[in-house]
Amino acid sequence: MKTLNLIAAAMMTATLTISLPVTAMAHSGHNNTPLPLSWEFNDSVHDKILRAIHDDARMNKVGLSHLEQTILERYGIRVGYTFYTPVDGRQALVKRTQSGLQILKSSVPASSGFQWKAPIMERYTVVPSSLPAMQHPGHHHSHLNLAWLFDPEITGKIKRHLDGLAYPMLIGLSKTEQKMADRYGIETGNSFITTVGGEDYLVQRTSSGLQVMKKVMENAPVAAQPIPATGTEVKG
Repeated sequence: MKTLNLIAAAMMTATLTISLPVTAMAHSGHNNTPLPLSWEFNDSVHDKILRAIHDDARMNKVGLSHLEQTILERYGIRVGYTFYTPVDGRQALVKRTQSGLQILKSSVPASSGFQWKAPIMERYTVVPSSLPAMQHPGHHHSHLNLAWLFDPEITGKIKRHLDGLAYPMLIGLSKTEQKMADRYGIETGNSFITTVGGEDYLVQRTSSGLQVMKKVMENAPVAAQPIPATGTEVKG
């Protein structure tokens, strides 16, 4: 738990998003310094990147849909920024373009300077008995072994209403935000961990948004060990 909180605290120092690290580095279209970030694309984009690497005719270019571009924008990853992404057990260096991505290097050394992994951090050890009963017909009630680091808009919705409301707390999501969850395979009824203000929370996706179930305390049986980056309803 401390491991995750240390990472989360570092990210929260940088607003738990890419926005402040970018500002702090004075990153711009004229600065080729990569963001210290390994961005986890969904399976569809991952496959596109693989095909572009192995097919010379694609000239290392990958097209992204409007939704995929929107997701990057919401996390502060602007056109012209370079960053890392995992591909087949290695890290590729890519640049965001007007139409998608340009693959700059298909493989970079493991010692490359990324510090964070977003928006999904996978493989957390969870004790199922620590999860509350959340059974509703027609929903997928499995707990996902991941933490989703929300973008500023969703994080802001949660932060504004953490005080004074009893759990479970319902947070409405827009259609775009719901589609973001879909892209990463998070279905209605799934629960997972998120971090807000350096604190970990157990969250469940609902048909209208998110249900913040409880705060995960330091000594609670939900234990998180992130893999290294290498390898009441409230409307917003």
